[in-house]
Amino acid sequence: MKKSFKYLVLVVAMLSVLCSCGGEKLTVQTVSGVTAKLKELGLYDEAEAEVSEMMTGGQQLFGITTNYLAYSFRDFGSDEEKCDKMFTAYKDMTVDKVLSETEGSNYTIVEGEEDGGYVLIVRVDNTILDIYSPTGAKDDVKELAEALGYFN
Repeated sequence: MKKSFKYLVLVVAMLSVLCSCGGEKLTVQTVSGVTAKLKELGLYDEAEAEVSEMMTGGQQLFGITTNYLAYSFRDFGSDEEKCDKMFTAYKDMTVDKVLSETEGSNYTIVEGEEDGGYVLIVRVDNTILDIYSPTGAKDDVKELAEALGYFN
């Protein structure tokens, strides 16, 4: 009886650890939130940024930061199907070599190589952020994504 109780406690403890890992969520941003954060960080270049409406009804932001990272952020609103299709298509067309893919409870993070550079594509709920460094500056890309709340 004592042995089976210890076993049960061990199994419950292991399940608790496993469940807590997948439960982490990233906070969903908006186009205006990303723009404001880029400005706060001193990385927003008005001449290199463009906000527009998507045909799907959401908004998108494209630009190049002051430290020469190319980025885009797309908010699909409530259209999960279009976000799914765009994320899959973008990953397939953009990433030459996938270095890692991580999934959480509301996000997927793909790190990859593209034309000798480094790309990070992050989907959080119905939004997609991608950041590209032509020089392969992984740390700069990850720091920016983390500052925007899209990397952990």
